[in-house]
Amino acid sequence: MSAAALNSSHWDARTLAGWSDPHLANVEAALSRWVGVDAPVLLGDAMRYAVLDGGKRLRPLLVLAASEAVGGNQAAALRAACATELIHAYSLVHDDLPCMDNDVLRRGKPTVHVKFGEADALLAAMRCRPWPSNCSRPTATRFPLPPRPSCADCLPGPRAARAWLAARPSTWPASALR
Repeated sequence: MSAAALNSSHWDARTLAGWSDPHLANVEAALSRWVGVDAPVLLGDAMRYAVLDGGKRLRPLLVLAASEAVGGNQAAALRAACATELIHAYSLVHDDLPCMDNDVLRRGKPTVHVKFGEADALLAAMRCRPWPSNCSRPTATRFPLPPRPSCADCLPGPRAARAWLAARPSTWPASALR
């Protein structure tokens, strides 16, 4: 049953469930296939915990409904829906970090930084961030993991990192500026 085919006066809980359940299953299956499969074990576990650990998936449903309403391509809409969910997961992990809200529970479970440590939580979130740009390719069947994650991935680039360090010479050793 497509969203475009339904009259708004016919939407009730049963109709919504009949439309959303198969879409949610598709989103979950796609995310399960794509998230963290090429990552080192601990990083992959943290990524899967961040993305696949529950949630309503309202954002992906809105993307899929909008696509159906305008007769969009279902495969492209699924990729966009997953990208939206990855961006959301990324923002939640960052929001929970001690330097932000320092939340220790999300959906009744330990947050990613509590379960895996701050460094792995940050890397897991950062690994979710570049994937949405890959989803716009029509041939994308999964989101490839960029090569070897490191803390340097969090910086905009070596030139920007040196400029940032140079702006704070009193707090960094001279060797850091080379």
